[in-house]
Amino acid sequence: MRRELAEETGLHIDTASLFGLYSGPEGFGDYPNGDRVFSIQVVWRTVTVRPVLQQSDAESLDLAFFSREAFVAEDDLHRHQRRILMDWLSGDTGPFLR
Repeated sequence: MRRELAEETGLHIDTASLFGLYSGPEGFGDYPNGDRVFSIQVVWRTVTVRPVLQQSDAESLDLAFFSREAFVAEDDLHRHQRRILMDWLSGDTGPFLR
């Protein structure tokens, strides 16, 4: 996880702990080409030691930091992502198993 995060975002983390494991009906999604997918997401809580974003390859189209308020106002979040966000906003540290 640390290597992937550094390669794709330039972020380097000090510690990581499990925030949640998310699955279930909310994990289903459809791509524009008609492919149907199922996602199981493992979410980590981390401490960043060098919080400078650096886009390093074609895997990321854009990188940015957002405030909590900006996330709450985002209507384009997939329902799978929304429940992760709601758990984070609750202030509970988890880990969540959903």
